[in-house]
Amino acid sequence: MIVSYRFYDSDYYKYLKGVNKRKYISIGIILTIVSLMTIHESKGQTYLEDSLKNIISSKVSVPKEKVSAAIQLSTIYYCGEESKKYAQLAMRIVPEDDEILTAYTFIRWAWIKSCYEEVDSADFYLSKAINLFDKNQDSVGLAMTYMRQATLFNEYKYDFEVINQIFSKAFDYVKSSGNVMIKATVLNNWSIHLYKNNRYEDAEKKLLYALDITESINDIPHQGRLRFNLAMVYQLSNQPLKAMEYYLSSYEFRRQDKNLGAKAETLMRLAELLIELKSQSVDTTAYQQIYVTTNLPDEFTMLDSVLSYALLQQSNSLLNKAYKVKVKAHVQSGDYKNAYLTLEELKKISEEELLSKKNLETLVSIETRYEKQILENDLLKNKIEQQQSKTQRSYLIIAIILLSLITVSGYLFFQRNLLQRQLEIDFQKQQVKDLENQQQLLAVNAMLDGQEQERARIAKDLHDGLGSLLTSVKHNIVKINAVSPLQSNVEHLIDEACTEVRRIAHNMMPEALKHLGLHHAVKDLASKINQVQPFKVIFQSYGEVLRMDENKEIMIFRAVQEVFNNIQKHAEANEVIIQITYGEDWFNLTIEDDGIGFDKTSKDSKLGLGLRSIVSRIEYISGECLIESEKGQGTSISISLSNVHKVIEASGHVASRF
Repeated sequence: MIVSYRFYDSDYYKYLKGVNKRKYISIGIILTIVSLMTIHESKGQTYLEDSLKNIISSKVSVPKEKVSAAIQLSTIYYCGEESKKYAQLAMRIVPEDDEILTAYTFIRWAWIKSCYEEVDSADFYLSKAINLFDKNQDSVGLAMTYMRQATLFNEYKYDFEVINQIFSKAFDYVKSSGNVMIKATVLNNWSIHLYKNNRYEDAEKKLLYALDITESINDIPHQGRLRFNLAMVYQLSNQPLKAMEYYLSSYEFRRQDKNLGAKAETLMRLAELLIELKSQSVDTTAYQQIYVTTNLPDEFTMLDSVLSYALLQQSNSLLNKAYKVKVKAHVQSGDYKNAYLTLEELKKISEEELLSKKNLETLVSIETRYEKQILENDLLKNKIEQQQSKTQRSYLIIAIILLSLITVSGYLFFQRNLLQRQLEIDFQKQQVKDLENQQQLLAVNAMLDGQEQERARIAKDLHDGLGSLLTSVKHNIVKINAVSPLQSNVEHLIDEACTEVRRIAHNMMPEALKHLGLHHAVKDLASKINQVQPFKVIFQSYGEVLRMDENKEIMIFRAVQEVFNNIQKHAEANEVIIQITYGEDWFNLTIEDDGIGFDKTSKDSKLGLGLRSIVSRIEYISGECLIESEKGQGTSISISLSNVHKVIEASGHVASRF
């Protein structure tokens, strides 16, 4: 994460010192020490803490000095209970008549609230600080408060433009104040907001502007920090070599600053970037000389320096991170042995951190050590016995495991062979069944083809042969001049014979089916049935009427004839509905009657010869025949065909072929 300035650093205290030298002369001396805190750590920080605590506990210190000391201590402790304690103290003892100091106390208390994620409360105190600064026309205070408000909103992902406007307002106030250090602080924090929203170019401009300011006043610590942030922006915007350049320059400034923590932070980033560039085979020779001059020949030297600092500070979190980066470095260089050893060190650090968190020091109490000694003595006495017993158990366990493995392997092998044989038998049975079904289908197909051919032949013979012969007989009888009742009777019988011959020929191969197609043939059949049968037939048709392949039309027509034959014999129906529907690529014919029906679920109920003939004919043309019936509820037979493709017949009209 890019580093942001703390708001209670030397900039703020230098400002306080200049507001009223007479009032804050003693505070200015203390806050000068605070500014040194940002440069020197460890012992210097401890000394400063003690000095500030002495001011708070002193009976001669004035309230304003104590408030300033409390704010500084809260800042040193950053967040947490200690920081909160001193911020509360400042809030409690701040003089009511000092509105400027009260406003800065509100800013610190708002920071504490944000540490505990109480965003609304933090914003409330920042707003109170803004009112006090505005009342006293304090441009620097307004700039710092608006900057803190924008940073707070940025942390909790408020609207980008709203935050941008607040930063812009903070910058306008700081420009009018002429305080260059606060201006650099605002620019730095503004750049963080831009970076978090992937506005890398805008963030770069703000940081370069702030860097110009710090260079003009030769501010070494802030130059190191700004260069570090610039390096982060370049790294995240995929400019790794430029990022390396600014990391190296940041390291130089931080080395001059003697800020060990900042140096360690920079070295960690440098090492991570160098490992990443090497993994991408990026040429870094241009920076090799800089490494040598800074005594940083490679990433391992950098990480060793970070580890040394972490050990000195007893920072397990920093050690953990540095060891992880070092593992990556060894893996990237192909040194898996040292990667493994480093990983072991990382494991120790993690275990130590876990132990410290759980307060396991109680386990090394005197009682525990005494019990441990007794246990060790018992273990020592039984060592040989246990070793022998352990060896015997090991042999026994190994033998049992081997025997179990052999048994399980044998069982699995047997089961596998058995399953394989069963699969082969099932496969053979399926092949035989498929062959039988295929032969049966071929036989049915041949039978149906033969039936239709025989029907066509008989119809032709009846029409062309017998029909013509009867017509000739009638003509010859008519030529006989004798008039008698017998002659009239013979003529009448011959007419009936001709009509019957035409009817039989028509039923065997309807002319409407042959010349006009299935639709007209079925419609004609329904009309004729209405003339001779007691039940009523209703014919319905939907969709564009299309011709089908002749063989398919014949099979469907025969099925329809068989359905009506069954209705006539068994259904006792009063009304029959026949419905034909044509779709874009499908065809459906449904016949429903209101007859007595039959029970399909009954064990004794089997499809009769006629219904089986219907199903066989439809399956023969790759269609589907669905028969539904219940006793007293009538019967429904649905014939469906799919995958209809339109073709153009010789006559030129559109036809449908299945």
